[in-house]
Amino acid sequence: MNLLERACLKIKHKTIKCLIGYISLNKSRYLNNNIADISDGYSLVLEFGFGRRLYGYIYRDAVNSLVLYNGSPKEDAVLGFDAVGNSLSVVQLQARKGIGKENLPYKWEKILLEAGIDYARETGFKQIHVQRAKNNKWFCKHESNSNESERNKRLEIRYDVTAKRRGFSLDEKLDAWVLNLK
Repeated sequence: MNLLERACLKIKHKTIKCLIGYISLNKSRYLNNNIADISDGYSLVLEFGFGRRLYGYIYRDAVNSLVLYNGSPKEDAVLGFDAVGNSLSVVQLQARKGIGKENLPYKWEKILLEAGIDYARETGFKQIHVQRAKNNKWFCKHESNSNESERNKRLEIRYDVTAKRRGFSLDEKLDAWVLNLK
């Protein structure tokens, strides 16, 4: 059973689009071809480069990204990460603005994080870190309106809650969520 089949079984709610056809990340095939196909027209692509992509709608906060596409050049969601020593550090977990929940796989954050964990294991990283929401550059430290408050709540759910539910532990020294890989 592959990663997304396991993820779909763990999610005991109705999934709008369950990505059962996901091909497990295989280091040599994945890095050479740079793509793993997913059923229902989805693709999970490993991309490199910081900033705006040619057809990109999501600014990349990290050098490396696992990107979820659904048959168009517009990315649907991104997991951005950097390599820091023996650790893979997740600094971005974001969907395209205005995409709407109905156009994303159910629990897309968990799916991308699981793919990131799988990628980290297969490439020999010892740990994976997920930044805390409060350390995200889009987190508003001094909320001045309800939009900023709502964004902060979304960031906390997306980063802190997703990492905690996946079994990451809060490392106060690193000020990040950490998962040791075996």
